[in-house]
Amino acid sequence: MQSDDRDPVGVVGFVGLGDMGAGIAANYARSGLDLLAHDLRAELEPEVRGWGGDWAASTDELLGRSRILCVCLVDDRQLRGFVDQAQVFAGLAPGSTLVVHSTVSPELMGQLADEAAGQGVEVVDAPISGSHARAVAGTLSVMVGATATTFERLRPLWDAMSAHAYRISDTPGSGQVVKLCNNMMTIANNLVALEAITIAESYGVEESAFLDVVRTSSGSSWIVEHWGTIDTLLMTHPQAGRGADFHLLVKDIRDAVRIGAERGRAPEIAGAATSAAPRVFGERLDDLRKAASAGRPA
Repeated sequence: MQSDDRDPVGVVGFVGLGDMGAGIAANYARSGLDLLAHDLRAELEPEVRGWGGDWAASTDELLGRSRILCVCLVDDRQLRGFVDQAQVFAGLAPGSTLVVHSTVSPELMGQLADEAAGQGVEVVDAPISGSHARAVAGTLSVMVGATATTFERLRPLWDAMSAHAYRISDTPGSGQVVKLCNNMMTIANNLVALEAITIAESYGVEESAFLDVVRTSSGSSWIVEHWGTIDTLLMTHPQAGRGADFHLLVKDIRDAVRIGAERGRAPEIAGAATSAAPRVFGERLDDLRKAASAGRPA
């Protein structure tokens, strides 16, 4: 689909075709948006074209053609590195928009917004919540830090990739605050559930029996209802179970604790969960691997 000045969206560039980003980008293309993707893995080009998207051979081409650039990288380090190395704000035309689907710190979003403003580029934070399956299905939740006008202008993006789109405030970074606090609750809940299961198992109660009861009782939660989501990440995601500190799973709760402390609202319970997370996740991963090698459920 070719864009022109009457098209409120135009060419949608995309960087970060990973576990979540690929699903988002595919839904952008399939919804009729003019997708232009770029990735260091050039072997992804046929897949992108199969969605109906176009491929940029370089970041210069990506920036030069994109009216909106969406980024779905892992963390602050990757996002900051990409923006600096690709000279994103110099490469995008004035009037362009950078949309950040990554979960990063609100401080970084503020820095990027200030840097972009000097080049006539608008920055929007739009972190997403949901599983890989929801990314593929286009039913994610998205939390947007943008003006009402920009939020509506970008609605074709939200409609393509989400079932729930929320405008949090005018300020880039506000969406990140909501996402970090949401993930703090999710991860802390998962850690508590794992500890509860460990206690029950020590008394001879099987995990499945315990969860059957909890699902119809006051201990139920999203984590319990979708039990296995974090286990799947630990076992299959290329970065979730890598390293001693489980960075992909723990980074958001760490950042939530940090931004709370910076406002004098240090979360004590989540702080304790953050300290315990590497140990609890490590023990769970060991159990999952032992169960897999024995050919039985965890």
